[in-house]
Amino acid sequence: MIGKLLSSAWDRLSRLLAPVLIPALVALLVLCAGGWIWQTVRIEGLHVWPIKITGLRTERDQWRSAEHDWRRAATIMRGGYDAVHGALRLQNAAVLRLKAEGDTRQSTGKAAMSAHEPRNADREAKAKVIDNALTPADDACRTPAAVMAAKGEL
Repeated sequence: MIGKLLSSAWDRLSRLLAPVLIPALVALLVLCAGGWIWQTVRIEGLHVWPIKITGLRTERDQWRSAEHDWRRAATIMRGGYDAVHGALRLQNAAVLRLKAEGDTRQSTGKAAMSAHEPRNADREAKAKVIDNALTPADDACRTPAAVMAAKGEL
């Protein structure tokens, strides 16, 4: 008797729920299959003409390729910067050497000028004497005696 009651209850329930359960099961099946399709599209990409949807693998590969290119470009640029900085260091060292050499020569020249200052003053005095003595009394072309006396000095 209980079995009969259960059987009749099941029949009534199935007649009532069949219009609801069948679409729900179909929807569940579609959602599960759609989830599987979505997972496949998400990972590998969907290529249905004329639509192309890239997946995570394709995006990852593109990103890795771009990152590799960026790293390579950065390495090349770093090498270029290092070469330029090395050339600038060499140029700065050469400029400092030239400046030091120029300063040494300038100080040597100043020391030589100050060492020969008395001799230069003596030469200037003799040159003034010669300039003043260059007024010949007559029209004869004659070298003054002061010039002849300073002949070895000039």
